Amino acid sequence: MTCLPIVLVWTCCMSLAVTRAYYVFRVTDTARATYLNLMNEERKKLRLEPLSWSTFYMDRANTYDSMCDNHVGYSPPADKYGQILFRSKTKYSTYNGELAKAAVEHWLTEKNYLDPPFYRCTIRTTSRYTHRCGHYAQILNREASQVGCGEMQCKKNIRVVVCGFDKQLSQTESKKPGS
Repeated sequence: MTCLPIVLVWTCCMSLAVTRAYYVFRVTDTARATYLNLMNEERKKLRLEPLSWSTFYMDRANTYDSMCDNHVGYSPPADKYGQILFRSKTKYSTYNGELAKAAVEHWLTEKNYLDPPFYRCTIRTTSRYTHRCGHYAQILNREASQVGCGEMQCKKNIRVVVCGFDKQLSQTESKKPGS
């Protein structure tokens, strides 16, 4: 049995790698297909080109262990790459794409908070929640062509998904996706 370095994590031919206070799961072929299929189905509705999988963005996503330590006030690195995040205390399976499906379906619910006349993300506050749609808008970013997602488990059984994109959504984006 040989050990292979993956990003900053050492794994010995297992699907779970242990480092510090979190675990990085290898994204299975089933999970990869789930991410791409669900995102591309939504993009197809707006006649956008499909996303392709990128191991670069998957590996990059797996390095954000700081999300396990302190999610409050977390903001993605200020660079040209787009990034979206999902956190859950539910023990979704990582092997059959269940965690991937839960993450993407959650992001797609943000469609309800998109301001249709201008296709801007608006912040809407209800009695208990502040609703945003930046994750949904990033999935539909017409400039993006690649995505890669990483999955990890933090302390207290919190599951985290980070998806990285080759293009960051412009904060001044106000055109209808696909136009």
